[in-house]
Amino acid sequence: MAEYLNTAVTGSFTLPLFVSTSLANTSSVGSLYFNLKENRVGYTSCYPGGNISTTSLGSYASGSTTPLSTGSCYDSSSNYALSGTWSSGPSRAQCLYSPVVVGNLNSSLVVGGRAHPASGANGYLKCTEEYDGSSWSTGGALSAGSYLMNMFGSQNATVRAGGYCYPSPGAQACTEEYNGSSWSTGPNLPAARYGGYSAGTQNDGIFSSGYNPPANQTNTYTWNGSSWATGTSKPTGLRYGAATGQTSDDLFQSQGYTNTNSSIVEHWNGSTWNTCTSTPFASKAITAGGTGVNDHLIGSGDSNTNTISWDGSTWATQATSPSSGLNYGSTVRGSEGMMQVGHSMSSPYRSTTTCLYTRDIT
Repeated sequence: MAEYLNTAVTGSFTLPLFVSTSLANTSSVGSLYFNLKENRVGYTSCYPGGNISTTSLGSYASGSTTPLSTGSCYDSSSNYALSGTWSSGPSRAQCLYSPVVVGNLNSSLVVGGRAHPASGANGYLKCTEEYDGSSWSTGGALSAGSYLMNMFGSQNATVRAGGYCYPSPGAQACTEEYNGSSWSTGPNLPAARYGGYSAGTQNDGIFSSGYNPPANQTNTYTWNGSSWATGTSKPTGLRYGAATGQTSDDLFQSQGYTNTNSSIVEHWNGSTWNTCTSTPFASKAITAGGTGVNDHLIGSGDSNTNTISWDGSTWATQATSPSSGLNYGSTVRGSEGMMQVGHSMSSPYRSTTTCLYTRDIT
């Protein structure tokens, strides 16, 4: 589903609005959009006329159909800072090691994971849990139990690719798609792997690197909604790091593991890989959030509670996470914040806890 509804206008306007995937149509005239994630109407305009107040915008959210006049360079949309606050969220039903998160902070999906110690294939779970911003509920089961898989998309339109299940098949090449209630099987990745980097939407995604014993991989694969294609290999083979991005032309990935914890940062711009400024410290199995190359967050990971941010030019320190843990695949790719699940640095290395990083609004 599109995240926003909006329409450009030249005068007064009323609902209904047409669907768009952009935050707002910032044409020289103006636009109205409905933010489904924040349940409110927003407006931008640089057209001569009376300014529109937040009060009149609020009346739209409560069902008013009174026309609004265009305003003069008014923008009611939220601007999310990279700074934020950590808090405890509701516990999940499943106590698993390294499940994978996808979606937005208040509309997310947690999938798979393993018991620790795992008892053969039975230790690798097919479970799906959905988060609505206040509570967890059970979703449809994967067709194949797995952990260390990669996912991209949204809560109701998700692609899962790769993963690991012992003793057979080990590294997986399977692809599955989630429609909000059930999973269906898609075409396999060109090669099996787990613990890679991924970003994008259900119809425009990317998967890079990862591990297939005995080595880290450098391959890049793109997804068009129905099939995988092989892209340009990346400079460094890595696994167990974090990635953000909105399309297959924008993958910003940080940290991970070579033969040691890594501080490497790389960006795919749709045609070439570029090496970026390294993170201030090396880590793996990290929490992550953000929208891409100019908006990237890293939370706690392997034996650290650091939170750092990247604004396109500089790494900065943010609030300390309440706990460290092995957060393989805990990546929320929206602008609202980050989520940690299944994190623990002590035996049995799994938990039902949820920690939320909520970004400040400016």
